[in-house]
Amino acid sequence: MTSPITPHEHGDGHGHGHAGEVRAEAPPAGTVAAVMVDVGDGYGALILYAGADRVGLEPEIHPVGRPEDRQHVWVLERETGGPTRVYAAVFPSLPAGRYAICSPRGEATQEVEVVDEEVAEAHWE
Repeated sequence: MTSPITPHEHGDGHGHGHAGEVRAEAPPAGTVAAVMVDVGDGYGALILYAGADRVGLEPEIHPVGRPEDRQHVWVLERETGGPTRVYAAVFPSLPAGRYAICSPRGEATQEVEVVDEEVAEAHWE
């Protein structure tokens, strides 16, 4: 399964979190990149839907009980193959388990289960 996303990586291999709202320079409007969603062998993926007002924000998630292992990707407009616009952050490969979803202010406010060989979906509140 493939999904159009532009992942955000720091490349320095450190786990970290950003307190508060995170906004980074997102790719230019209209940019579409494809990435393989890698699920199976203990891994799943997460699509985190958001409103258009959150394009360019980087929602953070972390395994429940391990806030030091936060990760984030951009909310971008996604192509759906139809007239409907979808705005989402896509985490393409996560170890199966329970994840906390942080609000734009940085506190964990929701949880979602990422299941081996499946793509979980949630709405960023």
